[in-house]
Amino acid sequence: MNDFESYDDFCEFINDFAPYRCTERFNIPELVFRSLGICENTYAFICHLPPNIEWNEHIYHQAHVTWNQLSGGLTGTGSGSKVVFCCKSKVHETILNLPTHFKYITILRVGMNFENSANKTPISYFFDDIVRWERGENDYWIKAHIIAKPNENATLHDQHLVLNRKWWNELGSPNLFKLKFTNFERADTNFHDDYTPHWLKPKDYPMIRNFPIHERDIKVFSYNRLPTDIPSKWYKFDEIRNEKKYYPVNTENFGTSLGRIETKLRKSRIDTIDTIVSPTAGFLTEFLAKKFNIKNIVYYDLTQDHLDYKKEITDLVNNEEELKWWVDSKWEQNVSGSDYWNTNLKIKNDFWYPKGDEQSQLLYGGGKKYINGELNKNGTIDEQFEALNWVRDNCKIDYVKCDMMGDNYKEDNYKVFLPYIRDKNVLFNISNIYSYIRTHINYRFKHIMFRFDSLETFLKNNTKYFILRGVHPNKNGYLSDKSGVIHK
Repeated sequence: MNDFESYDDFCEFINDFAPYRCTERFNIPELVFRSLGICENTYAFICHLPPNIEWNEHIYHQAHVTWNQLSGGLTGTGSGSKVVFCCKSKVHETILNLPTHFKYITILRVGMNFENSANKTPISYFFDDIVRWERGENDYWIKAHIIAKPNENATLHDQHLVLNRKWWNELGSPNLFKLKFTNFERADTNFHDDYTPHWLKPKDYPMIRNFPIHERDIKVFSYNRLPTDIPSKWYKFDEIRNEKKYYPVNTENFGTSLGRIETKLRKSRIDTIDTIVSPTAGFLTEFLAKKFNIKNIVYYDLTQDHLDYKKEITDLVNNEEELKWWVDSKWEQNVSGSDYWNTNLKIKNDFWYPKGDEQSQLLYGGGKKYINGELNKNGTIDEQFEALNWVRDNCKIDYVKCDMMGDNYKEDNYKVFLPYIRDKNVLFNISNIYSYIRTHINYRFKHIMFRFDSLETFLKNNTKYFILRGVHPNKNGYLSDKSGVIHK
């Protein structure tokens, strides 16, 4: 089913769906522009579709996949980054009209897919480009897929370009898709065949670099073909990200929206939260239960296995070393060298065994206290166990299996929560369920939004009071209660 009648309809929806806000990526200063105390990003993303491509369900899926690459995650752009979808004929105008603080631009065609599970992703390499440009270390004004066939003009393919906008402006702001180089030097070597040189030096232009092999290996383009004609690698990337994983430790900040929740409870004169309903991953639920003195916990998950894992940890595991042993005991059941334990599911274990790449180090840090990285905001694992011990001493715990996305528009899977939330004050944590990459792989936008909105309706109709906490389908933080949206 196609949610949109045309690509223009899709663009209108998606450009409003995830509004821009400044996002700081791992405290890399080159990615942020600061002037007069105002924080703005230095980078933006433009995604386009040529007019000769017929809009249908297959192209819609490709557009959704490409958007998903640009809208969050450790190695993604981060929710809130500037992302513009437009037709190919509007790309030049879009670049010209971007505010000046967007100094570096990635241009993609609908159908580009990235391996976001890689140690570094194409977006990570884009950030590297920015850092080198800021430091004056790059000799090229643009990186692109160069097409230079013998005895023909050289051009730049529209699938993926990385642009230094300042240098582009100094060159007279040429239309990138109309460039035809007649006089140029080129590398003697090619990436493949005889027309993909490693570099191109046109007359009166600075150097143009081609995407190196290590970047080509972690992306694939559909060429807007029918599913049967798309390279198998394109679907392989989705298969990798579509695996079910249990997270024994959270990868989100416990403090997100905490102050807003406290303020709203105070203004609403809510003295007691009766129940917290929350996913099984990590120790965020325990942290929130202790923080707000909540004595009833309902853990929920899509799979019974995850519920069983959570119960094992809650009942049996007491500290970081024991949790590491628990994860290792599961993982060792799989073939040697695998990153995750796998029977029918997987357990995330690289909290203790970071791969050593910069992305893992930024998030996890290194050594025994892995949270020397971004997750130090949540304290050490042993400190997180203090909240679990409080839950053990003070809380009644229930475990509920629920598919939050449902099977269709009519089925109301949320009714399974009724015995636990009816006429009570409830904190309902959705984490990133509606924004998770697996969700966007398996469901289209209107279904996701329907399920998200129907959860709010369900809570409004059945609770005495509620606060809904988590991430909106557009991958921005979200907070609401019976009175409406608190933060979006």
